[in-house]
Amino acid sequence: LAFAFFVNSAAFGIALAFSILLYLYSALIQKQKFFGNIVVALGTAFTLVFGASIVQKYDTIIFLAASAFFANMGREITKDAEDKEADKGYKKTLPMILSQKQTSAVVLLMYACAITIAASVWVSKKITNWIYVFFIAIAALAFFYSFFLLFAKKEKKAQEWSKIGMLISLIAFFSGAF
Repeated sequence: LAFAFFVNSAAFGIALAFSILLYLYSALIQKQKFFGNIVVALGTAFTLVFGASIVQKYDTIIFLAASAFFANMGREITKDAEDKEADKGYKKTLPMILSQKQTSAVVLLMYACAITIAASVWVSKKITNWIYVFFIAIAALAFFYSFFLLFAKKEKKAQEWSKIGMLISLIAFFSGAF
């Protein structure tokens, strides 16, 4: 927080908000897992926004952060599906409330939102680099493969592929800067 304070007020505000959110997550929200998933996904997304706060340029990064949020929500729910048995009696997760088919549908929706938002950055010409498009397409394939694995009840593999999709997306985001 102290370092963020010396950057600027936006960086400090983001750091303060997430310090409070993470404290609340540890103290109160952790057992309400779906809300915890939102906090974790927001933390991932706002890492990009925090970086943008240093230069005070948010026009493109907001879209990339939104894409990262939805991708991470899909990964978090996939992880909850993988941990469903271990979490029984301790946490209440979305896969415990919904059927396996419904959980897979929610994850597919999250990935579809992430991919659509990432693609919209190129369509709107905020990023015009073809390397970005290439890596977003590869990430989309990884996310959809993760969904198919989850639907087939191969949660551990689905979780691995969701992480691969996120890594490829991050490479795409970096390539968009050039």
